[in-house]
Parts: sequence; structure tokens; C-alpha cells
Amino acid sequence: MSDDFPLAQPPRLLTEAAERLAAQRLTEQDDTAEWRLWELYFGVAFVAVAGFVLGVDQQEPVAERIAVTGLLIGMAAWYAGFGRRIIRSGSHDWRNYAYQAGLLTLYIPAVAMIDSTSFILFALCPMAYMSLPMVPASVVVVVTSLALPAAHLAQTGDVRQTATGPLPISLVIIAFSSIIAVTISRTERRSAERAALIEELASTRAEVARLSREAGIAEERQRLAGEIHDTVAQGLSSVVMLVQAADAALTTDPEAARGHLTLAARTARENLDEARALVGALTPAPLADASLVDALRRLTDRFSTETGIKQSSRSRVSRARSRPASRWSC
Repeated sequence: MSDDFPLAQPPRLLTEAAERLAAQRLTEQDDTAEWRLWELYFGVAFVAVAGFVLGVDQQEPVAERIAVTGLLIGMAAWYAGFGRRIIRSGSHDWRNYAYQAGLLTLYIPAVAMIDSTSFILFALCPMAYMSLPMVPASVVVVVTSLALPAAHLAQTGDVRQTATGPLPISLVIIAFSSIIAVTISRTERRSAERAALIEELASTRAEVARLSREAGIAEERQRLAGEIHDTVAQGLSSVVMLVQAADAALTTDPEAARGHLTLAARTARENLDEARALVGALTPAPLADASLVDALRRLTDRFSTETGIKQSSRSRVSRARSRPASRWSC
């Protein structure tokens, strides 16, 4: 048996705790699967750009291609050894900014040597938004994206060529990354609001269940009080009256006193049965399998025995028994 939630709780609370635990585990599994996809994406991006620079872009000098490949490997190692841990932790402290500074330190000289290194922005831009808040991440994306046209301008000195070549590409990257980041941020915020709403609904449901249980307990207590008053309490009152009547007739009419005591004993036994039925099944034993007419006959028999009025009571019960059952329904 798992120790994730205590057993000393009502079954419904156990069910809710199990549901919350299952939901938490499913969320963790979804986060793990999503994170693996991101890591696969980052790995493919680094390998693809490094392969393109080293093996496809043959117009650049070999030394520069090797150097850029080394810088790309350094960025991948910086992510694997430092950035991966802080991104997964979800913290926003100095380490996140240090990580982005390290990426910029490796990226700017790489893109200054070979322009095609800018393809790694497809990995660096998501990393910025995953490791920093929205505004600082946007600043990092702008700086990283403008590094390409800045390096091109520094190498060629041609403003017009830079404005018509690398600069539009960088602006498109900035706009695309910003739109995607804002969309993802809104989606995450809505998901968080929905999760909070679901949690509130679950708490409200638990509160309603608790109030329903308390109302049911109060209603059952009230019903039991009525049952005890209508059966056991009245029977005990009859026993007290019969004992008093027997005590009064003990010296003047011993036979009548004996009859009162006999009736008191029978009434006490009946009330004992009723009390056991209330404790066991919460239903008075004499009424468990009896109809309304049988219950009325039982009451009139007791009344007749106690008062001596027999004929009129029995005739009323007989007439009641001959009427349709629907006449006695509420």
C-alpha cells in the first residue's frame, strides 16, 4: 500500500487524494515527455548546424569552420552541463543570466566568422524564453539576432547590403520568436488558471461532500431521536405507569396488580426488542415487516389491555383494515 496519503480518512477523501496523486503523476509524465522532445530538438539543431558548417559550407576556410564547430560544441556542452539544469528547475536568478551570457560569448564570434552559424538561433531563441522572464528573454533574442547583421556590417562596411541582406532575416527571426513566445506564454497562463480553477472546484466538491455528510448525520440523528421517542420512550412511559398502577392496586386488588406487572413485563420486552432493532438495523422490529393496519392493531391491542376498552378499538381497526391501502398513504 502506498504511503502517499493516510488511511485514517473517509473513503471519499481517499478517492480524492488518489485522484490528485494520479493527476500529479500524469502531469509529471507529460512534463517529462515534453522536455525530452525539447532536448531532442536542441540536439538536432546543434548537430545540423555543426554538420552544415563543417561539411556543407565549403566556401569558408577550414580553420574557421573548425573553430566555429568548436564553438558550437562549446554551446552544446554549456547547455548540457549548466543550462539544462537551471532551465528544468524553473528558477529565475543570476544563473539564468550567466547562462545566456555564456551562450552570447560563444555565439557572437561564431557568427562573426561564418554567417550560416545564425541557423543555431532556432535553438537559442527558445532557450532564452525558457530560461528568462519575457522581457529579459526578448532583449536577449534581439541582441542575439542582431549579431548577424552587426558582424556582416563590421566585415563588409556596406550598410545597404547589410540592410537588404542579414538585417531583414534578423527582424523576421525576432518577430517570429516574439509571436511564438507570447502565444506560448498566454497558453501557459490559461493552463495555470484552469489548473487553479480545477483545484478550486475539487476543494469545493470536497467541502460540499463534507457538508452533505454532516447534514446526513444530523438528519439521521433527528430521525433516530424521533424513533426513540415514538417507540422506546413511550414504551418506558407505559412501563412506569403500569408499575405505578400495580403498586396502587397491590393491597386492594392483587390480581389487578399482577395483571399490571405482567403487562409491564411484556411492554419492557417489546421495548427491548425495539431498542435492539434500532441499534442493529435502525428499524423497529415489530414494524419491520408489518403494514400500517398491523401497527394500528398492535397499538389498539395495547390500549385495550391497559384501559379495558376492547370492542370499539377492535372495530375501528377492522374497518381500517377493510379500507384500500391508498387511503392510508400520505
